[in-house]
Formats: sequence, C-alpha cells, structure tokens
Amino acid sequence: MKIGVVPKIIEKYSKQYEYTIEFKLIEFLKKVFKNSEIYFLTEKKKIKLNLIVLSGGNDIYKVSKLQKDKLRYEIDKYYINQYLGKIPIIGICYGAQILAFKSKNILYRSNLHVGSHLLYFSSFLNKKKINVLSHHKYVFKNLLNFEIFAKADDGSIEGFFEKRRRFCGIIWHPERQKNIKLHKKLFIKIYEIINFSLRKRKKIKN
Repeated sequence: MKIGVVPKIIEKYSKQYEYTIEFKLIEFLKKVFKNSEIYFLTEKKKIKLNLIVLSGGNDIYKVSKLQKDKLRYEIDKYYINQYLGKIPIIGICYGAQILAFKSKNILYRSNLHVGSHLLYFSSFLNKKKINVLSHHKYVFKNLLNFEIFAKADDGSIEGFFEKRRRFCGIIWHPERQKNIKLHKKLFIKIYEIINFSLRKRKKIKN
C-alpha cells in the first residue's frame, strides 16, 4: 500500500521554510497499514497512491496570512484537486480543517481544544466516549453537506465524512493518543468506508 503524506511547513528562521512530519504519525500509519510505503508529498507531481493523508501542524492561510501556511495550502490544494474522488483522502487536525474550509464552511476560534477534552462518537463507533488530546484553536460548529460522526464536549465537530464519502476529517491527532488500538480500528474503518464508496461510484459510472 502506498500512502502519501503532505507534511507540515515551518519557518525555522526568517523566510527559511522547512518540511516536517511527526515521527509518531509515520509510526502510526505503519502500524495501521502493514507493509505500507510512505511518500512525503513536498512538491506538485503525479504519483500512484492508495491513500493521501493531510497532516496537521499549519493554520488556514486565509485566517493566518502567513507565508508558510500559503505554501502549505498550495500543496494541499494540488493533491486534493488531483486525487479527490479517485483515492481516499484523510485529513488530520489542520488537514481536516482545510478539507472542510475548502467546502465553504466557517471556522470559529476556541481555546478549549488545546489539551485534553472529551470526544463523543455517534453509532459509527458504538457511541463511545473517550478522552483525547487536541492542539487546535479553531473549530467547526456546523458543516454543510457532511456526515458527522464525532463531536467534542462543547458540541463542536471533530470527525466527519464528506456527504459522498470521498474524504474524511479528524480534528484531533489519532497518532498522539494513548488508546492506540481504538484509533487503529477507527482509521482502518474510515479508509474502508471511503474506499468502498469510491469503488461503488466507479461501478455506477461504468
């Protein structure tokens, strides 16, 4: 299985930009998808992949106005436009936000999601309630044309599928959680749901 990961872009020194991917994320993906190959998507080019993961770490450029976020957005936009509807796309934290934001949904500022908070799943995960660590200062209160499967204790949206199930967003970081078995199960289920939906759509077209 070939997995493409769009990395975070940081400004280490003034106008010196670097790509970085958290080791825990790579470790997590390799545990979820055995014998997988991980590709860092640092430039705009076509490559044969089975899954794209938009990692966390940046902020929405229209909100931050920072050059590093603009550079990151350009890479995200390229891979979303190239692969949407062809292979599963999963966004984590910022990656989830950019997927929903591109669909014309509104972000709201909140400081309640930096640290530990409760997460409530729908029947999608047997209505489980778990404690998670988050590191984002913006939330979605409502999402148009999305299926919601997880919410935080303040009612903001934490997990969603696009209505046609071509992509999924997870606002928290599954790779940083203690209950790793549950998150492996969740990630596999998300991938299988999107993959099944895309195959079904292709059969209908043919």
